[in-house]
Amino acid sequence: MPIKDLRKFFRMVLGFILLIYFWAGVCFCSPAKSPFTFSSGNWYLQGKLDNRMRLTSLQDYEFINSSEPSQTLVLNRLRINMHLEYKSSKIFFLEALDAREWGYHTKNKDQSDLIDLHQAYIQWMNIKKTGVGFIIGRQKLNYGKKRLVAAPTWGNKVKSFDAVLARGKFGNLQVDAFSGSQVLYEHESFNKSNFKNNFFGIYGAYIFSPLFILNGYVFNQFENQFQVQRFTTGCRLHYNNDQGIIMDGEAAIQSGNDGDKVIRAYAWAFYIQKKLAWQLHPSFTFETNISSGDTKFDDKVNETFIPLYQAVHGSYGIIDFFRWQNIRECAIIAAIEPKQKLNWKPIVIGLTQVLILGIKVMEKSFGNPMRK
Repeated sequence: MPIKDLRKFFRMVLGFILLIYFWAGVCFCSPAKSPFTFSSGNWYLQGKLDNRMRLTSLQDYEFINSSEPSQTLVLNRLRINMHLEYKSSKIFFLEALDAREWGYHTKNKDQSDLIDLHQAYIQWMNIKKTGVGFIIGRQKLNYGKKRLVAAPTWGNKVKSFDAVLARGKFGNLQVDAFSGSQVLYEHESFNKSNFKNNFFGIYGAYIFSPLFILNGYVFNQFENQFQVQRFTTGCRLHYNNDQGIIMDGEAAIQSGNDGDKVIRAYAWAFYIQKKLAWQLHPSFTFETNISSGDTKFDDKVNETFIPLYQAVHGSYGIIDFFRWQNIRECAIIAAIEPKQKLNWKPIVIGLTQVLILGIKVMEKSFGNPMRK
């Protein structure tokens, strides 16, 4: 069957499943239950539909004063998934994603993709009570504080990999080993893996207690198309206590080859936060993020730290420009949380202010801070 016809068939099947979800929810399920949930014996089936629409208005985008009118962008993302589970350890998961964008006085942001397969994997954990399991198929990868490997959901397109992942849990130690390739979005055809670029890794976590976790990792990113092989080795320490103190620190180094250049780069991050048990639940945070950049463009050493598969909108808020790359940042943040789902940060000293004021300094010592 031709690819275009296969895509039409796939979209028709997803539409049919969507109609069944709504019909079953309206006709058979009581208001006290999720309309897309069914269980019988050792089997459990759950279906979900999630639609998010976001309106963004841009003025003087990318720190450039402009006489042009405000740019308006409407983003819509629809996700439909099915979760089939047997005896709590064997899982089949299927998810489709449809992304659309409409702009006014703005360029296309490449946030559209007609309904396509986003995730499809088989998971089997704790095989015969050995603590060993696997996940095979199209899946998302998220590790640690998501500074290096993440699948953030702020944008329309959510990152996924065609990968094989093995996991072992041995007491307080958990280790993941995986190999895969990132799935590339293609608007008019099936999203396929970029097998010219491969990603391998081992990520470990030792849980001293639920409040004290140590991570260590080794990643190997190989881009055959550009003859780049980048090894990333690092560790992360996370700690919090009953007095409302949270600390998180991470450091990583990179080595390898970028064409005819040698890679030598580093990065580290740290933050400490204090939450107060007062009426408005105030908190105060100090954070700092450093990552190396190229000091000499025309030499044989690449000193720019690349945060692999991190995206913006992650560790540094919802600002479109910054990630753990070409950055020297120090911030003091005060926030209040009047309600559980309402968080207000009236004071932010650092991130945007420091970077905007320090762009010229960083361009001289670290390269272009706006480069992604």
